[in-house]
Amino acid sequence: VSMARIVAELWDERPPPSAQATVHVYVSRLRSLLRPHAAVRGGPAGYALEGAGESDAARFARLVDDGYRRHEAGDPHSAADRFDAALTLWRGETFAGQGGAELRAARARLDGIRRDATIGRARCALALGDARRAVALAKRLVTETPLDEPAHETLLRALDAAGRSA
Repeated sequence: VSMARIVAELWDERPPPSAQATVHVYVSRLRSLLRPHAAVRGGPAGYALEGAGESDAARFARLVDDGYRRHEAGDPHSAADRFDAALTLWRGETFAGQGGAELRAARARLDGIRRDATIGRARCALALGDARRAVALAKRLVTETPLDEPAHETLLRALDAAGRSA
């Protein structure tokens, strides 16, 4: 990834005068965090990540997809395990509010997958007879995304299953 692209993605249209120096500091910190599992190589063309294997984001998406496949196959126990494993990978706000166009698109995609994982986990809880957990998950999701119809549908089903149809 080129320095210009990194700067554009981190600061969008208003990079500070110290943007390149800040990127160097970020890369230095990243190198120390990744060592010995992966390396960030720098060169005239920019930076490259080597030896990292599967990213948390890719593993997260794979686990959510697998959870839905297992749920659709009639196995809510293992589906719930997959959704739980995916959701434990989630740590805080996606990209911590950074914001070029590509990061905004990736943030929206990952936030959507997280929403799907939460809905999937709530539906598994319903299938397993745990209406209280389904209500809690769906309520949190409805609070976070009040215009999301599948979240509302899941909440209504969970409330009904919990005996709270009113």
